[in-house]
Amino acid sequence: MIASSIKPLALAGIFTLWATLVFAGHTIVGQVVDVVDGDILQVKTRDGLQTIRLADIDCPEPDQPYGDQAASLSKDLAKGQTVAVLVKGVDPFRRTKGEVILSGGESLNCRLVSAGLAWRETDSSNTVVRALETEAQSAKAGLWQDSNPEPPWLHRKKAGEKTPVESLSIAIPAHRGRITAPSRGVSAAIRARAARDWPGDYDMQQYVIRMQERSYMNVQNHRSNIPASVQEQIKADAARRWPGDYDMQEYVINKQTQAYQAINH
Repeated sequence: MIASSIKPLALAGIFTLWATLVFAGHTIVGQVVDVVDGDILQVKTRDGLQTIRLADIDCPEPDQPYGDQAASLSKDLAKGQTVAVLVKGVDPFRRTKGEVILSGGESLNCRLVSAGLAWRETDSSNTVVRALETEAQSAKAGLWQDSNPEPPWLHRKKAGEKTPVESLSIAIPAHRGRITAPSRGVSAAIRARAARDWPGDYDMQQYVIRMQERSYMNVQNHRSNIPASVQEQIKADAARRWPGDYDMQEYVINKQTQAYQAINH
């Protein structure tokens, strides 16, 4: 029983380490077609759409001060542009982590830190980012104008956000009138996608299937105190941008809902 409860966590940790070792060091080239928030981009490459999480930095969340400014700067500098992504690994959400180099040769990651619109990640050893963060603090740029800005990782912790691995342990109760399991067609599509992405790796396929099925149920059962029309619009937009990827749909829906509530509080 103990071994079975530990396995998803251990597997995910092994996957993240393996993916970092395998994928770090190569470059992805593509066009930025969407900016989810300050440090998450959607890049269209010859192999399809890829989600890029900017490495070494952490931007304010959309419902935090300067979250909108961080997203706006990323959109102004990168959206519609062809960029090079220097890959550094993969995060627990299976997003590629990397440094985004803009068409003019400038680092988007560094621009955000210099503008005071991002923190250095606590586990980052990047000395350039560390120096830029110190300069931004001294100049009181962006979020450093506030006397005690809240780091986004603490903000997420307070909000109870969990990684996909942590969320595996959440039991979804059966509610009358609510979806408690994916339909046969949805399950087949999830399984087919897992088999395509992880051919021959059945442990990883099982993990991805469980995660996607949980996220599918959470997306379908999502309720909040915002107007129903806005909820449906947010869900429809997430489904359009991330077809078949219920993990990312859940992530985007939660972020958009939090941002709407903060704006209309």
